[in-house]
Amino acid sequence: MAVERRDYVALEWVAGEIAETLKQSVAELNAYLENRADTTRLRFCLTYIHQVYGTLKMVEFAGAALLTEEMEAVAQALVGGTVLEAQREDALLALKTALDSLPGYLQRLLVQRRDAPALLLPLINDLRAVRGEVLITESAVFSPDLTTRIDSDAQPLSISAGELGEIAKKLRQMYQMALLNYLRNNDPRQNLNYLAKVCARLSKLASARPAEALWKICIALCEGLLNRSIQPSAAVKLLLRQVDSQLKVLVEQGEAALQAVPPTGLIKNLLYYIAASGANSRYIAEIKQTYNLPNALPPETELVPSASDDDATVAVKAALAQQLANLAHDIPTIPVGKGLIAAIKRVQDTAALLGLARAQATLQELVQRVQSGKLDVETAVRNLHQLAESLELEQRPAAPRPLFNDSEEAQEQLDKAFDAVMRESRNSLEQAKEAIIEFVATQWRHQCLEEVPELIAGVRGSFAVAGLHRAAAVLAACENYVRKDLLEQRKIPAWQLLDTLADAIASVDYYVERLSEDAAAECESILDIA
Repeated sequence: MAVERRDYVALEWVAGEIAETLKQSVAELNAYLENRADTTRLRFCLTYIHQVYGTLKMVEFAGAALLTEEMEAVAQALVGGTVLEAQREDALLALKTALDSLPGYLQRLLVQRRDAPALLLPLINDLRAVRGEVLITESAVFSPDLTTRIDSDAQPLSISAGELGEIAKKLRQMYQMALLNYLRNNDPRQNLNYLAKVCARLSKLASARPAEALWKICIALCEGLLNRSIQPSAAVKLLLRQVDSQLKVLVEQGEAALQAVPPTGLIKNLLYYIAASGANSRYIAEIKQTYNLPNALPPETELVPSASDDDATVAVKAALAQQLANLAHDIPTIPVGKGLIAAIKRVQDTAALLGLARAQATLQELVQRVQSGKLDVETAVRNLHQLAESLELEQRPAAPRPLFNDSEEAQEQLDKAFDAVMRESRNSLEQAKEAIIEFVATQWRHQCLEEVPELIAGVRGSFAVAGLHRAAAVLAACENYVRKDLLEQRKIPAWQLLDTLADAIASVDYYVERLSEDAAAECESILDIA
């Protein structure tokens, strides 16, 4: 896969629109926080976030688009009432924090000209945690050394199975009570100490057995919360709840649970917050050394592939390629449903955080096919193998565009004609967009659209003559939809369909603008979205 160029000119073009829309979204959320009865404000907030997501997806900043997609999902869950009441405040806080953070992140991109999706991991994790979704640190972007295994011979337990069961029950009760008080902010330091004591007792019980690793990691997490090098975010609270489920397994299975390897996803997520801790206290330092955590996270300014990838980025790309190959191998055996969707999304997360927008789009389409029941397994496997293989290919420079035809004068005339076609095309597209806006504003007055098919057809014809066949094909689809569905059948369109139509026309418009500014610009990815 050739390195996907970060199109900062594209971001500059839409930066003002994004900033203004985010301001409106923040204002609506603040208004809702002041008056929780006014849910209309929350709906407006959701609408503005959706607009920002569409814009970021169009300019292909995959990391920022992923964050905005998660923000939209939380806002939708709040509007729909699907967030648990106990987590509603955490959800609102996570949404507000993300909204407040995104403008600064985008401004950083414009100033430094370097994408840094690693900075977004904590925000995305919190947004996922409040919806009970898989945390993004399970992706290949975070790569602790999990090869460490307990290789010494464990001594036989000095207690009977019955005694172990009783101890496990008491430890779980103590853990649950301390966790409940901590989540309610009742004497948090004392209850964190209780949690750490439970984990220490469990570590001793599991000594020299696979489960010991989990409880040592949990001690370090509690230490980080106590010394405030780890923040009690929504994601961290979710992990503390998930640790309780491992205690439940111990109560039910006894010694067998001590011999079982802890879930890799839980271990990775816990280790991420220890890796991000700036502390070097006793237990945190031990865990950082054991799992090589200083090297587990790639440097934030080097996460996105560049023309000269460093070792860390190459390793992450190699891990993504392996994820894709593994997924291709496993797809025929995974039952179609939530399990398959989760497996695909884990790979999609890695692609997004590497800034590989096209790979992310392919995987997103695969998820949609699974959800709609239209998955072609053979095609899916082939596409995944192609993605994996493309990551191993070196970037090849594009063939240079011919600067001259028969003479400099002839080329100059062609350039002028091309510019004229592009200007006229943009004018026609702008008229089409205004007609669609008027159609919505007048509550589906179809007469507003009567000139749209001819406007689009004119642009399509110009594109065909200019050799812009992909753009012409997109407009042909738009023209067909407006002419047949909206005008001939007088349909009242679903909001999502109109949104898609507007996005397609806007993407083509932006494609034309980029070609007008720089005829050699790499613009084809814009049409992938259109």
